[in-house]
Amino acid sequence: TIREIVITGNTVMIHFLLNLPTKNIASAPFVPVFLSPITLDAQDIGLKLNAKLTIMPGIASYVGADITAGIVACKLTEGERWSLLLDLGTNGEIVLGCKDECLACATAAGPAFEGATIRHGCSATSGAICNVNFSADPIYRTIDDKTPNGICGSGVLDIAAQLLLHGLIDETGRLLDSSEVQDQNLASRLRDINGYKELVLFGNLSDPQAITFTQKDIREIQLAKAAIRAGIEILLDEVKLNYDDIENLYIAGGFGNYLNITSAATIGLIPMELKDRTVTVGNSAGTGASHYLLSKEIRNKSQSIIPITQYIELSNRIDFMDAYMDAMLFDI
Repeated sequence: TIREIVITGNTVMIHFLLNLPTKNIASAPFVPVFLSPITLDAQDIGLKLNAKLTIMPGIASYVGADITAGIVACKLTEGERWSLLLDLGTNGEIVLGCKDECLACATAAGPAFEGATIRHGCSATSGAICNVNFSADPIYRTIDDKTPNGICGSGVLDIAAQLLLHGLIDETGRLLDSSEVQDQNLASRLRDINGYKELVLFGNLSDPQAITFTQKDIREIQLAKAAIRAGIEILLDEVKLNYDDIENLYIAGGFGNYLNITSAATIGLIPMELKDRTVTVGNSAGTGASHYLLSKEIRNKSQSIIPITQYIELSNRIDFMDAYMDAMLFDI
């Protein structure tokens, strides 16, 4: 018998679940109908269950109850030292926390890391290129070892890092001409179609159906990684911290569970200084919701997170734009 259900998620999705208006979330000053925890009957949302349903508390319009759950799962507010939580998705939510204090922000990272906006991007399903190493043969690995049919988020991240490590792009993200590339095997994978440069991962140079990674794909990655990295830098600067002050960087989310941490650091998505202190934690929202369901103590802790968390709106900050532009470049 199901007696109680706990739901967490981003603020917009929870509003949709409860059939609440979302209009004011979309425009400044971004005010949701509610953020506090709510308990109601499961039947109130159409579930044919004689059970209670509890919605976890959220922090802000763009830092929702799923991030509260992530803070719980990673014990971000229980340590004496500061740690970071990064939830990677279409939005990148970032939390900097230690005992009794948190700062949070959200960046519009875009869906590039989930395979969207990438020409041959796809979800992490059978046949997706999920790992890339230009020094290996073949240079890619696919999910279930099937014939490649696209590139999922972890593969996209690896490709960007490999392009950088093997000198196929410069610090601005420009994909070099084949004549500029020393490695002839890699140079032979580059093609130019009507002034549009791309690297062939699978297929022949003459094959219009070949799976490729394009100059535009590189730009999409730059935009996404710059937004995330700038958010990290703003939070650290807000409390005058440097990388030495950070105990752990937790990366959550479906994509975050499978990314190559070294690749993430190579392209500057995360600081190279934190690479060895970075931990992937998978579905931290689900883990936190489970703890919330099973423990009254965790419920109290979850509620206590809200008043000690300062939400920082990045959209109108000049220093964020400066950090964003700096983070667009690659370190060579």
